[in-house]
Amino acid sequence: MYIYKPIVSNPDYDMIQNLSRKLNVSPLLAQLLWQRGITDEATAAAFLHPSLSQLHDPYALPDMDVAVRCIKGAVQSGAKIAVYGDYDVDGITSSAIMLSILREMGAEAIPYLPDRFSEGYGLNSDAIYKLHDQGVGLIITVDCGITAVEEVKLAHELGIQVVVTDHHHCADELPDAQAVVNPHRPDATYPFASLAGVGVAFKLGCALIGLDAAMDYIDIAALGTVADIVPLVGENRVIVKYGLQRIKDNTRLGIKALWQAAGLKDDISCINTEHIAFQLAPRLNAAGRMSSAIKGLTLLMSQDADETAALAKDLDADNRQRQSIERQIIQEAIGMIDDTVDLRRDFAIVLAKEGWHQGVIGIAAGKLAEMYHRPVLMIALSEGMGHGSARSISSLDLYQTLVQCRKYFVAFGGHAQAAGFSILEEDINALRRKLNAILSDVLSPQDVMPLIHYDASINIEDISPAALDELSLLEPFGDANEEPAFLISAASFKDMREVGADKAHLKLCLTQDGIDLDCIAFRNGNKYQELCCCQGLDVIGSLGLNTWNGVQKVQLKAAHIRPSIDKQNLDAFICQYYDNITDGFIADNIEVLGDMSFIDDVLGSSPHLEQRDQWLLEHVSDNINNLILVNTQGQLAHLLHMLKERKALEIMDMHYNSAGNDSVVYNRILVNAELSTLNLKPFTHVILYDVPFSASYILKLADKITDQELHIIFGVDQLKDNIEMLKQWALSRGDMESLYKALRYAARRSVQYNIKADLLIEAAGITVHKLTKGLDIFQQLNLLRYSMLSDGMVYICMLPYSKRMDLRDNAIYSAMERLQKAFKDFEKYVKIKYN
Repeated sequence: MYIYKPIVSNPDYDMIQNLSRKLNVSPLLAQLLWQRGITDEATAAAFLHPSLSQLHDPYALPDMDVAVRCIKGAVQSGAKIAVYGDYDVDGITSSAIMLSILREMGAEAIPYLPDRFSEGYGLNSDAIYKLHDQGVGLIITVDCGITAVEEVKLAHELGIQVVVTDHHHCADELPDAQAVVNPHRPDATYPFASLAGVGVAFKLGCALIGLDAAMDYIDIAALGTVADIVPLVGENRVIVKYGLQRIKDNTRLGIKALWQAAGLKDDISCINTEHIAFQLAPRLNAAGRMSSAIKGLTLLMSQDADETAALAKDLDADNRQRQSIERQIIQEAIGMIDDTVDLRRDFAIVLAKEGWHQGVIGIAAGKLAEMYHRPVLMIALSEGMGHGSARSISSLDLYQTLVQCRKYFVAFGGHAQAAGFSILEEDINALRRKLNAILSDVLSPQDVMPLIHYDASINIEDISPAALDELSLLEPFGDANEEPAFLISAASFKDMREVGADKAHLKLCLTQDGIDLDCIAFRNGNKYQELCCCQGLDVIGSLGLNTWNGVQKVQLKAAHIRPSIDKQNLDAFICQYYDNITDGFIADNIEVLGDMSFIDDVLGSSPHLEQRDQWLLEHVSDNINNLILVNTQGQLAHLLHMLKERKALEIMDMHYNSAGNDSVVYNRILVNAELSTLNLKPFTHVILYDVPFSASYILKLADKITDQELHIIFGVDQLKDNIEMLKQWALSRGDMESLYKALRYAARRSVQYNIKADLLIEAAGITVHKLTKGLDIFQQLNLLRYSMLSDGMVYICMLPYSKRMDLRDNAIYSAMERLQKAFKDFEKYVKIKYN
C-alpha cells in the first residue's frame, strides 16, 4: 500500500499560465518550474539555460584569497604539498582536481586518502605524522577538515601549514588553519552554500589558474557533484551541465574505461546524471569500501589507456563484491527485524552484528530505510566497538535527532538524511530505547507511511516526442531538481509480462482512449499476480525515449505501479469473491473450538455500532496497522465503495484469504481470511467488519490474537449478506438433484457433449457459482468428467455408476451442509444477542 500524493496540492494555475505565456513554453513545463519555486521570467530563463556566467567569483568564498597566496607561495618555494581527501567519490574527485591543478602549476604534490577501516573519515594524527616524515610542508584538505581542530594544531606544531577546503557544516570552533574555505562558515557571504566538496575544490582551482584552464577538470567536478547528492541548482547545475558536455565531447580515459566496465550499451555521448549516480559513482565508491580509494583516484588521473582499463575492471570487481556483501547483510538484517523489531511500535530500526562489513552497512541502511519507511542504524561490531551508519526518511532530520543521543556515541557526525558514528557495544540497547522514545514524540504514524510523490497528473494523449524535448530543458536532474514524475491514472493495459533474468521487472503497454504507451516497471515483477487481473492501473513514472532495432519510441519508466482505485477495478475485485471461498475459510467456520462464554463476553464488550462506518473512518485516520476482516460479498462492496467515496481507500490494500508475510503492513482489508495461516504480527488492531458464518470463526480468531486489540463492529443488519452468499453458493440436496437431472437429460443422445453453461443454470434453477461447485462434486464422485470451455461452453462426459451415492461422503458437499447449519445456529444467536 503506497499513497500517491502530488508534490503541490493546489497549484496556482493563473501564475502558471502567466509564466507559460511569458516563456513561450507549455503549461506543463511552466507548472514544473513553478513547483520548483521558479516563478519569474528571469529566474526561469537562468534555470532553463545554465551558463558559465552564472558561476560566482571564487574569491567571494571566505579565506579564498589567503588560500591562494599560501598555495602559490608553497609552489614557488618548492614545498611538498599533500592533498588530503576522503575515500568517497566526492573526496576522490576533489583530490583528482586539486592534484592535477597543483602539478599543472609545477608543484610536487602527493595524495593522501585515509583508509576507511583503519583510519576513518577526516584528518588524523597518525596521517599527519606520516606526511611530516615524507617532508610535506603544506596539507590541503578537500571534502574534509572542518572539524579537525586538534589535528591542525598538531600539523602546526610539526611545522606543516594547512589549508582546509570543505563543504560540511561547521562545528562551534573552526580549525586554526592558514585558510578555511567553506561556504558554510558562519561569517560566509558566498551566494551559494550547497557546493559539494569537489565544487569547493573546483572553485579553488578557478582561483588558482583561472576558469578557462580549470574547465579541463569540470567533468571530474560533475562526477563528484552528482555522486554527493547535493542540490542540482545554482552553481551545481552549471557545473554538472558543462561537466556532462565535456564528457561527451572529450571523454577522459578513466571515465571512458569505467563506462565500458559498467557494461553500458549506449554510446557515452548519451551520458546523464542517472548514469553517474547508478553506474559510475557506485564503482568509484566501491574502491574505498572494498579495497583502496587510491584506485579510483589513479583511474581519473591516468593518461594510459591500458592502465585505466585494468583499473576500471578492478573497480567493477570491487563493486560486484560490494553488491554480494550488501545482499547478504540486507537478508541478515531482514531476519533480525522480523525476529526482534516490533514495527507497530518502533519508529527506528537499530541493528548490530559482528562481522558486518563497515564499508557496506551505509548502503544497506539506506535500502532498509526505503523498505521499512523508518530511520535505520546499522552497526558493524568488532571487539566490543561498533562502527555505524544511519539513514533517515524524508520527514525526519536525523542529525538533529541523534544530537539528543550524543552521550552514547564515541564519535558522531552527519546531516539531515545520513550519519556515521562509533559506539561501544554495551551502549547500543540504551541508544535504541532512547531513540525510539524521542521518535515516538516526533513522528506520527502517518510519517512512516510510504508516500510516492508525483509532479503532475497527465493523460497518454499529452505525451509526445516534442513534449519530451521541452522537458529536457529541466536537465540535469538530481537532488532538488528531480526528474519529473507523472501520474497516469486508471489506464487500461495489455501485453503485461515479466522480464529480466529473474523476472524482476514488468513490461506492458498502457492504453487510454485508443492511444498506447510502452511502459517498463523495474523491480516490480513481484506484483505480476496482483496486477494482471486488474482492469486498470495507476502508474507513476518518468518519460524517456527507448530505442529498439533502430526505432525510437516514447516510454514510461514506472517507479511505482498499483491497481487503480476506480469503480471498475473495485467491482472486478469484488467479483473475485466466490472464487476465493477456500476450504480453509470454510473449515474456520465449521470447526468448533472453545465455549460460547467467550463469545458472550466479546460481543458484550463490543456492541453493534449504529455508526460503524463513521467509527471505522475515524479509527483508521488516527491509527495504522489495521486488519479489517470481511466475510461477505455484499459487505465487501459496501466497504470498498464507502472508503472510496470518503477518500480513505488509498491508505488500504486489499487481499483475499491470506494477509501474506509482509514485514511492513499499514492497513489491510482481508476477505475470506484463512485463520490457520493468518499472521497477525504486523497488526495492532483487528476489526471484524461483518458477520462471520459461525461462532467458531470468532473463537479461532481470538485464539490467534496476542497483543492486538479486537474490534467487533457488525450487527444484525449485516446478516442478510451472509444469507445471500449461502443462497448463491451453498448447494442443497434439491439443487444437486435438479442439476443431475439436467445433465442426464442433456446426455440423452450422447454421454459426451458440449453445452452452454447458461442452459444448465436455467434448467437446474441454480446460480453460476452453484453450477461449478456441483460439477466439482459430481466429478469427485466419479459421476462425470467436465471442463470449462471458451464462450461459456462446458464439456461434459457422463460416467456409468453402479451404486447409490451419498452426497455427504463428498467433502465439498459435506462442508457446505455443515456451514449452512453453523450459520443458522449463529444467526439465531446474533439476533438474540443484539435484539
